[in-house]
Amino acid sequence: MPNFQATDSRGLVYTRSSNTFYTHCVVIHFRGRVAQDGLSAREAYSRAEWAGNLARAQKNARGWSSKSYIESVDVLEAHAISD
Repeated sequence: MPNFQATDSRGLVYTRSSNTFYTHCVVIHFRGRVAQDGLSAREAYSRAEWAGNLARAQKNARGWSSKSYIESVDVLEAHAISD
């Protein structure tokens, strides 16, 4: 099964193992939240979505970047890596 890897602007490495071929990785950086009005605090975190082409990755990134709780969105080129 092929493995894919992408590194974001912060130096964090994202990997995925899949039979599907991925060319791009969309990394969504969520803002942290302080506790207020009954909402619990939440640390900032990031998650990755994988896409098979640049157009799909850019579409996913546009959808996320309009949200107020998103700090930033990176569209990265994914590379196949060997085990």
